[in-house]
Amino acid sequence: GMIILRKGRLGADTLATTKRGTTGLIIRSAEITYQPGSYNLDLLNEHELGHAFGYSHVEIEGHIMHPQYHRMCKAFYIP
Repeated sequence: GMIILRKGRLGADTLATTKRGTTGLIIRSAEITYQPGSYNLDLLNEHELGHAFGYSHVEIEGHIMHPQYHRMCKAFYIP
């Protein structure tokens, strides 16, 4: 498959979004769209690639998959 990265106008509170193309349980493609002017792309990339690989949001403060940017950190596992 492939992952496409692009800029596009998103909602006012959205920095990036990911859409996945799947066939059954097989991931065929992912399209990650970034709000123009987004910052800290290394953190956003890691979060959005998580979505591309099938991870959903995690409501744990400091987790890379937290849905709110100001509550995310680089931790993928928090005991």
